[in-house]
Order: sequence, then structure tokens, then C-alpha cells
Amino acid sequence: MKKSIQVAMIVASVVSLSACAPRLGGNDYSLSGTGEISQTFVGTVTAVRPVNLTGQDKGQDGKLGVGAVAGAAAGGVAGSLIGRGATPWITGTLGALAGGAAGHMIERKATEQQGFEYTVKLDQGDTITIAQGAEPAIAVGQRVRVIHSAKDRSRIVPA
Repeated sequence: MKKSIQVAMIVASVVSLSACAPRLGGNDYSLSGTGEISQTFVGTVTAVRPVNLTGQDKGQDGKLGVGAVAGAAAGGVAGSLIGRGATPWITGTLGALAGGAAGHMIERKATEQQGFEYTVKLDQGDTITIAQGAEPAIAVGQRVRVIHSAKDRSRIVPA
């Protein structure tokens, strides 16, 4: 029975992390951006380069997320079940530390995604750069609409 509790805790932690990755493509809007009036500019893509996007917001580096907390809880429970006699608190503590570190790393990997940085020469003369998720695919030379948002994130989509 102890093993089934350990497995259930670990599975629950991993499943809760799978929903962490935000969708950052040009076709994805947050609820706060729905119904918002945005400015639209037209231009041509002059450069594209692949980038890695992380789900952590600016200023969140070094802060513990759901993954670390869930991992520490699961590791602490699992570790305390391993200890015998007077040592469950030691194995529980070690399990919590190891689980927290593993949960943090799993969360980071679960929230990362491939994206692209696009440089766009706007018809009005300005040049802008914007990074977003991989969808929709946009190529150098393609005409695009740049949708500039004040509340949500800005994005580019095919014209």
C-alpha cells in the first residue's frame, strides 16, 4: 500500500505540471485580451530566428513554483515511508529536498516551448522585433499584420 501512495503522489505531481505550459502562438489569446481593441500594423518579415520560450514570467527566476511545491510534498511523503524506526523524518526531509528540486526542473521543462523571433519592416517605415510561439509558421518575405496590444501580448499573423 505504501508503494501505491508513492506512485499516486508522483503521478499527481506530473499530471498537474502538464497543464503549465502556456500557449504563446500568434493565434492564442488570454482571457484578458478578449474583446480588447488593439492597433494593427502591416509589414514584411525581414528575419526569423528560432528561440526558446519559457513559461516563467519576468521576475519569477529563483522563485518556487507549483512543480517545486508538489515535488517536495510527494518526495517528503515518499521519503518518510522509506524510513524505519526513528529515521522517517530524515528520509522524509531528504525526499522533500530531492522531490522539490526534481519538481522544479520538471516544471521548467514542461513550460518551455520552441518559438521564433521575427523582425518586421512595417509599411510606415519602422522596424520591430517580436517573439512568439511557433504557430502560425511565418517565413522571411511574408506579409504580416502586427497586432499591438496594451493589455494582452502583441503578436504577428499572416496578412
